[in-house]
Amino acid sequence: MFKPTKIQKEILNIRKFDHDLKNTFDPTIDIEKFKDLNNSSKLLKEYMDLNKHICIVSDSDADGITSAVVLYLSFKNIFRYENVSVLINNRKYGNGFTEYLTNEVLKIHKEKNIDLLLTSDHGSSDEKSFKILKTNGVGKIILTDHHTIPTDNYPKTADFVINHKRLDNNYNHDISGCFTAFLVMFETHKEIHNKYILKDFYQIIPFVGLSTMTDVMALDDDLNRNVVKLSVNIMNSRKYKMWDHLKKLLKISYRYTYKDLNFKIGPVINTTNRLYTTMTAFNYLISDDIDNLNVYGKELIKLNNYRKQLQKELLIHAVNNVGDTEHSAIVKLKTNYAINGIIAGMLVDKYKVPSVCFIDDDEKEFLTASARSTKDGISVYEILKEIDNRNNEILIKYGGHHGAAGCSIHKEKYLDFITLFDIIHNEMKNNIKHDYEKYDIELNSRLIDISLVNQLEALGPYGKNWEEVKIKSRFKIDRVMIFGNISKLLLKDTYGVVRHGMFFFNDNSGLNVENIRNRLRHGTNVEIIYNLHMSSFGNKVEISLTIQNIKEL
Repeated sequence: MFKPTKIQKEILNIRKFDHDLKNTFDPTIDIEKFKDLNNSSKLLKEYMDLNKHICIVSDSDADGITSAVVLYLSFKNIFRYENVSVLINNRKYGNGFTEYLTNEVLKIHKEKNIDLLLTSDHGSSDEKSFKILKTNGVGKIILTDHHTIPTDNYPKTADFVINHKRLDNNYNHDISGCFTAFLVMFETHKEIHNKYILKDFYQIIPFVGLSTMTDVMALDDDLNRNVVKLSVNIMNSRKYKMWDHLKKLLKISYRYTYKDLNFKIGPVINTTNRLYTTMTAFNYLISDDIDNLNVYGKELIKLNNYRKQLQKELLIHAVNNVGDTEHSAIVKLKTNYAINGIIAGMLVDKYKVPSVCFIDDDEKEFLTASARSTKDGISVYEILKEIDNRNNEILIKYGGHHGAAGCSIHKEKYLDFITLFDIIHNEMKNNIKHDYEKYDIELNSRLIDISLVNQLEALGPYGKNWEEVKIKSRFKIDRVMIFGNISKLLLKDTYGVVRHGMFFFNDNSGLNVENIRNRLRHGTNVEIIYNLHMSSFGNKVEISLTIQNIKEL
């Protein structure tokens, strides 16, 4: 049972977090409320008893790949069921059940006769394709997904729709596509054994935690928070060869942390999506043979290094060709690879404005784009939505969420898009007031130590709807150094101990280089809002401050 300290209690009270942070992952919470979950598990058990062929068809991003892994390993290692095939989408041809993916399913059906099609992390918008598949003899369809279901195009041809976003669903947890797939397997296991047995799924739970972080699920939900914590513990348990091998492969020096899921593992898996080689990631993640791990691991690193070099070259081109817009950064690139999301994010980092990166593929009649928001900025999804409201001839389709979105447009509408995007963002920005002085707790700066950092870490993992704790304290400026968009500050606490702080200039900070350079001199008393972090260098541990706001006293 989690027993919060005095500081932790104060933070939780300020955030009005009334959940019990007991840190125990319990997937049975509200599971009976999940529409069609039990009925689909009965069908899966029945078809396995009859040795029917089951075909898993997943999306191609990290959530989709981990969904396919969870389903495949559940059948193979937990249910000991072999009559299964796997098909992962190719992002080159678009998302969902495109014409390409539908034809690939029909090829497998012709060869193996698909008795049951099991989707993972997509399918909610693909009624048309499901009709084609059933017309051509594909058997039952169980749709597992977590994306929004269109009210005017409900996938009624699917026999079961396992999606918490169904309007008639009472399962109120914002979970990933992989988590949804896991619950189907977990419920099926219960159908076989007449009880829930969580320990039987320890091999696959880390993939659920991985997808929860990479797909940016809400971390103020007990299910998401605790599956991430359990996942990291299992990954560090040394029980599974793949996780030990991956730690060495990615040069993670000590133990996995939840941040590794987002910043080290996720990008490598998503590289295979961007370069259209998803089976490399899938084959690595399902392996427990050291020879296979070495082969696929070597290929993963090779692909990731190529992706890094490619994005470096494309970023230079993007910076040199970014559109002439005042309130956004929009660019069009000639490439066949789906690397525009990374470029859009890097443009946000450079220009501190929402950014859109289009891919102009000569093989396609339209442009596809990835858009990214600034931190604490306007939702790029809402901007796209407003573009469609004002001119419904620009966007072919769009989707996403606050921080990241995607769209496709007719090539001749490019200039119309960038003009309207820039105008709408400026209008929305002028209507937003940022609270630069928002914080969780005020502490005397002398309380900064390893114990405090550990107390804050224990309240993690941090992410969507559960941001890192912001502290307000008073310091005295010792020295200020400015390097481009970064300011490094040496700060003395009330004991005279020098602390290192980093401040990143951006549109949302309310501060600029001149404020820092002209006003914050040696000896100036300041009030700072910051996050605390701890870094290890060999046997040396250093505590640093990521500064959110500075106020001269």
